[in-house]
Amino acid sequence: MMSDQSPPLPGHSGRRLSKAPEVKQALAAAQEYAILAATTKRAQERECYERRRQTWLGVADGWA
Repeated sequence: MMSDQSPPLPGHSGRRLSKAPEVKQALAAAQEYAILAATTKRAQERECYERRRQTWLGVADGWA
């Protein structure tokens, strides 16, 4: 039997997140910022993108 929820995110609260459109959009935004953080060369930009990623993960967690 398949679950209606996705697996927990690495380094996240461990709660399973729903597949609601809002959650998917927030997780997509978090993923975009994770990529930006991983590919930028400047530490200041990396920190900014990481804060934004954490914000979107929090938004997704709030909708779950």
